[in-house]
Amino acid sequence: MTTLRNITGALLGALLLTGCTTPSKTNPPSFDGLISAHLDGDYEQVLYWCPAYLDSPVEQPRLSEWCLYGLPAAMWLAFDSTRALDMLRAVCTDVPTGELRGSEQFRMYYAGEVVRWFALPLRAQRRDELLLRSRDAMVEQVSKVCGLDPGIVILASEAVLHKR
Repeated sequence: MTTLRNITGALLGALLLTGCTTPSKTNPPSFDGLISAHLDGDYEQVLYWCPAYLDSPVEQPRLSEWCLYGLPAAMWLAFDSTRALDMLRAVCTDVPTGELRGSEQFRMYYAGEVVRWFALPLRAQRRDELLLRSRDAMVEQVSKVCGLDPGIVILASEAVLHKR
């Protein structure tokens, strides 16, 4: 199974290429604080802090792991699907060769988590109409990038939602 450490380098390259830089370390939010900001629609906090957490995964492992899913979801929610797809590509594929990276089970879990963290804030904010209009398009693109069937990605995102 692909580990956080194995994909951090690829993610950092994708983030640098897409213009997301490491912020200064002034008053970083706690794990709960960053999750709350995301759920409340303050995606700029996620966009600002996650690159730093991904840059130093050992320093804040819980935040680094969450940022693997939360950052592309926040990018998407902030209407930057191009950067979100670049990050997904860096996780799901070996960018130079275009070959899929990791097991199908890992990619399914990862894609499901990204979709879940896209849906959760919209549900928390009671923006059901926007969720209904945008989730299917997102799932289609995430599935394509990660080499998965869209139905499987939807099931993976919903299975995790129901499990928690």
